[in-house]
Amino acid sequence: TTTTTTTTTGCDICTTSYAWNQTGTIVADTSSNPISEARCVYFKGNNTIYLCGHRVGHVEQWIVNAASRTVVTSNTVDRIDYISFDKDGTMYTNNNNNNFVQSFVSSSLTGTIIVLISDVKREILIDSSTCWMA
Repeated sequence: TTTTTTTTTGCDICTTSYAWNQTGTIVADTSSNPISEARCVYFKGNNTIYLCGHRVGHVEQWIVNAASRTVVTSNTVDRIDYISFDKDGTMYTNNNNNNFVQSFVSSSLTGTIIVLISDVKREILIDSSTCWMA
């Protein structure tokens, strides 16, 4: 018989001193061709960053420390302010100029409009079964 003991130590953010690390590291950059009005950053967790620009019309993918970016959606979505992913890797974007939400199946440049909305929605959150917009 083996006995394992686990000790958990809580952290009280009110009594512990935390500070923002003010020394940043550039992980995605093209100084000669910047992202116009960058609005969202999504870190997927596998050293992949997704960026959208309000007037760019597409979503860009960066691998951390890569020298270039990859366009991962067609150039047909104006004014993207937010992106999110579901558990299957489908990406969701808003289009606040035309008031809809699109889904992009993993590795597909072509999106499908899944929600038409009557007013501007700037944020999207996907959980296991619901697309939330605010």
